[in-house]
Amino acid sequence: MRSRTIRIHLREGNPAGILSAEIGNATIKVTVVSKTRLKDVADEIKCPGVYFLVGDNPDNPAKPMVYVGESDNLLERLTYHYSAASMYYWERTIIVTSKDDNFTKAHVMYLEAKLVQAISQAQRALLKNGRDPDIPTLPAADKADMNEFLEQTQLLLPVLGFQFASLVPTMDVSADNFTVAHGKPSIIPPIAESPMLHLSYAGVSADARVINGEVIVFKGSTFRKQTTSTIPHYDVDKRSQLENDGKLAEGADPDYWTLKQDVSFNSISAAARAIGGASLNGRDVWKIKDSDQTYGEWQEAQRPS
Repeated sequence: MRSRTIRIHLREGNPAGILSAEIGNATIKVTVVSKTRLKDVADEIKCPGVYFLVGDNPDNPAKPMVYVGESDNLLERLTYHYSAASMYYWERTIIVTSKDDNFTKAHVMYLEAKLVQAISQAQRALLKNGRDPDIPTLPAADKADMNEFLEQTQLLLPVLGFQFASLVPTMDVSADNFTVAHGKPSIIPPIAESPMLHLSYAGVSADARVINGEVIVFKGSTFRKQTTSTIPHYDVDKRSQLENDGKLAEGADPDYWTLKQDVSFNSISAAARAIGGASLNGRDVWKIKDSDQTYGEWQEAQRPS
C-alpha cells in the first residue's frame, strides 16, 4: 500500500465546523457539515455525488445510524430529506463529490450501491436504507475509476473520524505472518501494533491483537456469561449487543459463550471486561501469548530508550 497525502481544510479554523478533505492529486473531495449548516455549502453541492446522513443511535451508542444516498443534484436531494420524519437522527452530513465534475448518474448510483454494501458488511453502523440498491452496469473503464473512487472514500472516512464503512481488520491467526483474512484486499492494510495476546480469567480463554488502533478479539474466544456488580453498564450493553447480533453462541460449557466472528473493542480493558464479565484492567490480565509477560509489561518495554 503506497503512502498517501491527505489535506484537511478546517474552513473556520474549528474541527467542529465545516471541513473538507482531499487526497493528493486525486479528484475526490469529501465535505463534512452539520445538518443545520447545509445552507453554507449550498453553492458547491449543486452537483452529482453521494452522501451520508449520520446521527447517534440511542439504543447502541457504539453503532451510529447512517443513511447512504446519491443524486445528480445533492442540494435538491438533501433539501428534500431535511424535514423528513424518518431522518430524525440526522446530525452530520458527509458529502462526496468529484473536483472535475465528471460524475454521471450511473457513476453515483454505482458508488451508492457499493457503499451500502460496504457498510452492511462492516457492521459498525445501523444502516437506515430500506433496501440494497442495485449495482448498475458500467463500462470497464468507468467501473475501474469508480472502484478507485470507492477506495478513496473508504480511506478518507476513518481519517475524518467515521469508521462505519471500514471492515473490522481480521488476521489469519494460524499463519506465521498474520496475513489478512478478509478474502479480499483491505482498503486500509492491517498494521499489527502488538503481539498475539491471551486472556485466561474465571474460566474464559480468549485471543486478541491490537490492529490499526483497535483491539480485535478473535473468533473462538470464550466469554463468561456471569457478570459481577463492578462491571460498568456500557460493557454490559456491549455484551448484550454482541449476543443480539448473533456473534456469541452457546458453547460446550453452559456458563460460557463462544465468539462466532472477530469483533473489535476500543481498548484493551474494554475487551477484558466484556469477556470476563467483571471490572478488569486489561494491561494486567492480558498476557503475551505463551508467556507470563503482561500486556502492560510488554507496552513498557516498547518505550523509546
